[in-house]
Amino acid sequence: MSGTFNEHRVQLPGGQGGANLEDLTFSSALRRVLAPAGRTSKLDLIDPETEQIETISGFPSSPLSGKGHSGSGHGEGAVSADEGRGTIFALDRLARQLVVIDPKGRSVISTVPVSNEPRIVRYVASTRELWITEPAKSKLEILSVPATGAPIPSHKAFITTQGWTDMVVIDEARGRAYTSGWGGKTFVFDLKSRSPAGSYDNGCNGGPLALDGKRGLLFVGCRGKLNVLDLRHGGAILESQDVVFPDRSPWVIDVIAYDPVLAHLYVATDIGVVGIFYMSAEGKLREILGTSVYPGSHMSVDDRHQLWVSCPRDGQLYVFKDDLRPAG
Repeated sequence: MSGTFNEHRVQLPGGQGGANLEDLTFSSALRRVLAPAGRTSKLDLIDPETEQIETISGFPSSPLSGKGHSGSGHGEGAVSADEGRGTIFALDRLARQLVVIDPKGRSVISTVPVSNEPRIVRYVASTRELWITEPAKSKLEILSVPATGAPIPSHKAFITTQGWTDMVVIDEARGRAYTSGWGGKTFVFDLKSRSPAGSYDNGCNGGPLALDGKRGLLFVGCRGKLNVLDLRHGGAILESQDVVFPDRSPWVIDVIAYDPVLAHLYVATDIGVVGIFYMSAEGKLREILGTSVYPGSHMSVDDRHQLWVSCPRDGQLYVFKDDLRPAG
């Protein structure tokens, strides 16, 4: 590999005392990084080119019991957001509601109640639905967004998951959604019918997921292991990589993100390390770099090959410009 992986930091407004930052997403339609900043009572929209921050206020907040995450590890206020139909849909965990936001006017259009304590929201363009994880109840809640008129969602269905499911990955190309559970399984759901569509043996007990939709690859991380599932061949394990420190102790992988253009997989651990792996055309993973960040960080990749990594303790985002390229 040649090139650099340079870092600088962006301070979020009001985040100096700590912000939960449990989820980061990049909206290609808005060209903004969406940063729900938890206890600051704000959702921040960041231009990845200028790093100008637009703030949407109005989410509830509460006094900090310490820097960063709450004692439960889940925090309060704005916790997750995604974009669809030119609208931002954000979860307010404290009020148990979905907040519908006009990003141009930076204003709240409406709020819609959700049935249980929500964790992550993701928009499904093909069905105009929002899939919301509600892990405490082992459920996904589905809300439908109208095709025309005011984009006010309404409840459509519940899906029962197997165990604690705090994230969902949407695969529009295959009409599937993926969640991880205990017992070494990745569970598959059909986007149109909202029904279970089988499971894959992933070689991991729980763990985060990331998708390369074009190549049909699903990445699964867990303690000391990074596995690649081949979605074109029934979710078979295509590649398995041990992820360990120099003393051979295993990493505990908390979050992973993926840049499909560079074929770079970013892996964040529980003690504050981000490792970068290159996924070759032959389907082989190769570690190319490791760097220190704040433990428990969440990550997202924008369209400028920049990795955004949250630092909940200080309400900051690390921004890494990835100029690493394979030799030759």
